[in-house]
Amino acid sequence: MPISSPDQSSIVSRRELIDPPCREPLDQLLEAMPGGFNAIADIVARRATVDQMLAAMPAPENPGVGIEDRMVPGPEYAPKVRVRIYRPDGVSGTLPCVYYIHGGGMILGTVEGEEGSAMRICHEVGAVVVSVDYRLAPENPHPAPVEDCYAGLVWTAANVEELDVDPGRIAIYGGSAGGGPSHRDRAPGP
Repeated sequence: MPISSPDQSSIVSRRELIDPPCREPLDQLLEAMPGGFNAIADIVARRATVDQMLAAMPAPENPGVGIEDRMVPGPEYAPKVRVRIYRPDGVSGTLPCVYYIHGGGMILGTVEGEEGSAMRICHEVGAVVVSVDYRLAPENPHPAPVEDCYAGLVWTAANVEELDVDPGRIAIYGGSAGGGPSHRDRAPGP
């Protein structure tokens, strides 16, 4: 029996496979970066392009959020990891915590680039936000970025009293790679 080719009228474009509400933001991204991320072969150029896009965005207004940077222990035999801690101004007592891992495929992105989002979460949710500044690949191959993220989470869980965070209310948040870099099978305990 001969193999028949599909009816050309039933073939849909890749764009049509995307949920309609997501098409407009994707179109805007592709307009800003023609060809998308894959069109830029050099990682340094990719990072520069993303940094330019972020710099062109209006600086976030601080909605009443205190910000503090700390260097915390990194993975074994690795450098310390910077975390940026956001706390709502004028709020006392134990708060929930959002552990924020920025997106970027573990190859680009920065804490500063997602500061507006972290401040909004802190302010609107009323939570302490701890954002991790992990090392980027390919200069730091896998598992370095993931291990940095985990080291920051371990530090956060071990310092809930100092952070005034409820240890039973720590959530992990992030877009793109920030939403799923964990390779551990359990959350850290104090």
